[in-house]
Amino acid sequence: MDEIKIQEMFDKEDDYWWFAARREMVLELLKKYVKRGAPLLDAGCGTGLLTKTVDKKYIVTAIDFSKKSLSLTRKRKPKAKLLWANLEKRLPFPKDSFSGVTLLDVLEHIDDKKSLPNLARVMKTNGIIIITVPAYPWLFSYWDVLHQHRRRYTRTQLIQLLKHYGFTIEHSSYFNTLFFPLILFVRIFKSTFKKHRHDSDCYDMPIKANNVLHIIFRKETWLATKFRIPFGLSLLVVARKK
Repeated sequence: MDEIKIQEMFDKEDDYWWFAARREMVLELLKKYVKRGAPLLDAGCGTGLLTKTVDKKYIVTAIDFSKKSLSLTRKRKPKAKLLWANLEKRLPFPKDSFSGVTLLDVLEHIDDKKSLPNLARVMKTNGIIIITVPAYPWLFSYWDVLHQHRRRYTRTQLIQLLKHYGFTIEHSSYFNTLFFPLILFVRIFKSTFKKHRHDSDCYDMPIKANNVLHIIFRKETWLATKFRIPFGLSLLVVARKK
């Protein structure tokens, strides 16, 4: 992701409805699957908001390939344990280092066949990885190009990939379902009118409107932690290392 998009995320993700609800979903899953006080790897930490949020609950190490991301994470959490790392290369940690890993909208940017075994190596047996990715290859569009995505996934594709590298599936669900028609319309509109393709999808909006969207999306993401939603723009998988 380029530095402009990283800065935009830093400026908005604290309370922007999509980022806030996804973060709350991940916190719910961490609470369920990863014991408090355990070592946690925030892989592809972005601008560090999750690292900052869970810092008092877990022993967190944050890594990213982007030096811009690491500098913004340091700004959010000056005492955070941060390391530059390339997920496609051998990670600078001993085997069996982490009980939990978060990989949030990262896998679509990188070589998944190199990155997943690298992460598996540093995870403890029975360790948990929480993954979110954009869904459906047929939805690949200007938006994915703009965000430097290499691919999108179906549930079946991602599950098969994880099983191949020694994971068992604890839970999986699509999410971002209620807004599927609206966002799909926006993507089609922008694809039709080229001048809008570089516009951000994180539109500025009144606080009340943002709060309403947050409440709606938060309920949906809570459902995604409990049940298997059959479709949506995004995909969640919780997997355990054998």
